[in-house]
Amino acid sequence: MALPTNYYVDPATGTDAVGKGAVGDPYLTMQYALDDVGTTHGRDATNGDQMNLVSGTANTLAASLTVTTYGTPSIAAPLVIRGCSSAANDGGVGEVNCGGSYSLFADTGLDSVWLVDLHIHNAGAANIVLLDNYCKVIHCEINDTTGHGIYLDYQAEIRGCHVYDCGNAGIHSNGDGGTISYNFCQNTTANRFNYAISCNGGKSYISRNIISIDGSSVGIGIHSSGDRSNVEHNSIFCSSGSGAGVFANVSGVGGVFVNNVVEGFTTGEGFDFQAPTSLYLAMSNAAYNNGTNYANEGDQIPLMVDDDNETLTASPFVKSGADTFANRFIYFEPADTGNVRTGAYPDGSRCDKGAVQHPGGVIGGPNKRGGKQ
Repeated sequence: MALPTNYYVDPATGTDAVGKGAVGDPYLTMQYALDDVGTTHGRDATNGDQMNLVSGTANTLAASLTVTTYGTPSIAAPLVIRGCSSAANDGGVGEVNCGGSYSLFADTGLDSVWLVDLHIHNAGAANIVLLDNYCKVIHCEINDTTGHGIYLDYQAEIRGCHVYDCGNAGIHSNGDGGTISYNFCQNTTANRFNYAISCNGGKSYISRNIISIDGSSVGIGIHSSGDRSNVEHNSIFCSSGSGAGVFANVSGVGGVFVNNVVEGFTTGEGFDFQAPTSLYLAMSNAAYNNGTNYANEGDQIPLMVDDDNETLTASPFVKSGADTFANRFIYFEPADTGNVRTGAYPDGSRCDKGAVQHPGGVIGGPNKRGGKQ
């Protein structure tokens, strides 16, 4: 696929007028840009369009965005909304203020939208990002809603995001084939997750996420239709709570749970494998200081006799400095306890369990792949 056609939106210096959108002559608002591209420039139905939202001043929504005039994105020609400092793809972060009550898009069945390098927030009770199939949310900061932070459907990709202050699921994948990786989900203020990461789609891949929660929040939940999913190399910490680190209640073939590390669900469960009709493969995980470290183990099938689902006697995380997004690779560095360091499956891989590799480990330093600092 060739590069999409670029347009620019700068809420600080742009002007909403017909035919604008150049880097030196940007639009003022995202909705006007979408409408004018659709009517004046014409949607690029071959390669898609990229709306570059310039950092510095928020685009505050007066209503949820709509593509009624712009047209319908497709897999081959997606609609990309990406932040920038001054030029496309320069790493700058654009800001969308959802006006206290709006989702980003009104079209909840919208496919093939990519959101990159954005800070999207202040949605009130609305779900911040609610989209459908073949959508991506990459390197975005999502916060301030009593609803869902990110809710996507079939073939979702959610990578390298910072998600917090959400009252429902921080990240939810509702269709098959989702990839949720390298995200940092945290309870910080009044709105607390019911699930930091939730999956109701089969054959999904949930890996290298760091989750820091408390209370009744659940770290990762795999639900009834989430069969045959892989949950591996996640680090989940609860300061004290009654939820669960990894919760699975799946019909059919349950899934694979490998190399995850869970601490601190003091009146809850580290790993809870429910649904006796399901078959789970759970091995090489580590649990510490949970009310029950491994619940309903009879519903899983270990790959070998020594499956190394270990119960630790000390914290698996170094916890140096503050538990923040900026310091996440240091705080959640794996501690040298049990088989956490270099004890991941497969034997001999020399990888650490959890989402982060310790300095000097086989990968060489904290694992920063996929995340922005």
